[in-house]
Amino acid sequence: MKKMKLILFVLPLLITTAVIAQSKLTVGKKLNVTQTTTLNNTSNMMGTSMTTSIYDTVKFVVEIKSIADSTITLTCTLKNVKGLLSMMGQEQAFNSDDATTTANPMLASILSDMNKAQEFKLVNGKIKSDAKSLKNLTEEFSPANGIVASSEALITDLFIPASVKEKVKGYQWTSEQTSEDGYQKAITIYSIAEANNTNVEITSNTSISAKGTSKMMGYDVKQNLTGTRTTSQKFAPINGLLTSSIQTIALKGTAELMSTNIPIDSKSETKTIVE
Repeated sequence: MKKMKLILFVLPLLITTAVIAQSKLTVGKKLNVTQTTTLNNTSNMMGTSMTTSIYDTVKFVVEIKSIADSTITLTCTLKNVKGLLSMMGQEQAFNSDDATTTANPMLASILSDMNKAQEFKLVNGKIKSDAKSLKNLTEEFSPANGIVASSEALITDLFIPASVKEKVKGYQWTSEQTSEDGYQKAITIYSIAEANNTNVEITSNTSISAKGTSKMMGYDVKQNLTGTRTTSQKFAPINGLLTSSIQTIALKGTAELMSTNIPIDSKSETKTIVE
């Protein structure tokens, strides 16, 4: 939910700039965004191997509210979450349209945002928001927290990066980013894989590290994780909007919980379709 929040351990915090062809982007336009994610996380505690798997589909509606000079105001509304969570030998299906799911306290933090429009502003290509910050989202995590992408990351990824404007196929650039709390670092190499009148494709390869202390269900968790992320994004040149993307993340390392060192091996794939 490239992007989706990486379940249990890492939330992608990469914020890029964006450019919009305002003449082609109209007020009132609504975008239906669907993200599907498969994640498998394997850990080992005191000799016992534990696997957590999540398969989910998340739907958002993004609406362009206003366009004025260099500022675009838009809203993002979470409409539906459904899927299957498998953890510690038990499976649990969930669907935000189902009463059983809405009554589940484990999903309360997610469902509290259902059907609530979050407003964002893109000013000179940079996002400004009053929504819950990504920094705060890293401070408390659980299996449920990983099911839905942050709206801020979703909005950012909807628009073609300003750095590729008027660039041609084969152009490359590098980005180094660190989260506000210093917990996550990433170095990314981007490349324009295709650029024509109908499609712009950007591919990227990222080295990720996450070292620090987070909260899980009230406990301090010291994490030391490294890994990679590969992404392919396709944009429509006429308006600079994302049409589809696919992202894979692989992470390995350790998490220390209550003086116990737990080996971690996590893999995920997220696909996004914008209509």
